[in-house]
Amino acid sequence: MVNRADAPPADASEPRAVRFESVPNGPWRDAGPGVSWRSARVRVLDVTPRVERASPPPATLDWVVVRLDVARVSVTVERSIDDAIATHFERTRDALLVVNGGFFEPDHAPSGYVRSRGVDLAPVGPRGGSGVLTFARDGASVLPVDVRDAGSFRVRAGDESAVQCGPRVVEEGGIAGIHRHDGRYAARTVACVRDGGRTVDVIAVWSVEDARRGPELHDLATMLVGPSPVGDAQGCERALNLDGGPSTGLYVRDTTGATATWHEPVGPTPWALVVRPRTRAEGL
Repeated sequence: MVNRADAPPADASEPRAVRFESVPNGPWRDAGPGVSWRSARVRVLDVTPRVERASPPPATLDWVVVRLDVARVSVTVERSIDDAIATHFERTRDALLVVNGGFFEPDHAPSGYVRSRGVDLAPVGPRGGSGVLTFARDGASVLPVDVRDAGSFRVRAGDESAVQCGPRVVEEGGIAGIHRHDGRYAARTVACVRDGGRTVDVIAVWSVEDARRGPELHDLATMLVGPSPVGDAQGCERALNLDGGPSTGLYVRDTTGATATWHEPVGPTPWALVVRPRTRAEGL
């Protein structure tokens, strides 16, 4: 089937939402307890013509969604083996999903806040981004962070893991958080919160022609707030950019333990979000 998402005309003073059509690549597939995934091939029909762009936007995108039932999974933030999430995925046999997440400095230290298994690994940083993705047993959230006053930031009681990044591409209430075109086309890794935080979609999107390129953040935001390329009628309630360009990478297992889907980063990925089935000891 072909899903179409045609945005209504926008006011002339605001950039118009990107129009696209997509063809999902088969049904939803199980990766393991609490984790499923689906992909689509997306054809961009047009973008705002009056914006000057240094290069044309990618015409065709690959779009992968890994859907997490937050109550059934354990999400940790880990330093990846050999600074490569591909190696980390290969050697972490109980992981259902390994994906890049968070900005990092030249020495590969986190640029912003990192929390894993209830322990803070790095503080809020001025280069870390405008949002923090958090995971707790009762749900996930995207919290705003003011990097000018980092000392005032607090995670929620019970948050087990968190990572600072940005920008916030969808704000609370399902409103696009990016209001201007910037002409920067890059592969993207995004966390999309649904169902009041009970569900998180980890989304990777990149150009078919060039793995380092992908949608502009404005165009991505307008796609995330409406019907999705994989068939969801509703958009994200909140969404946070987790990094992109050469860092975007995603590896998912199938129920046999083999690699079901992947996108290989073309640069270093020293920090990873790792998703495993939640055990009884962890409060399943």
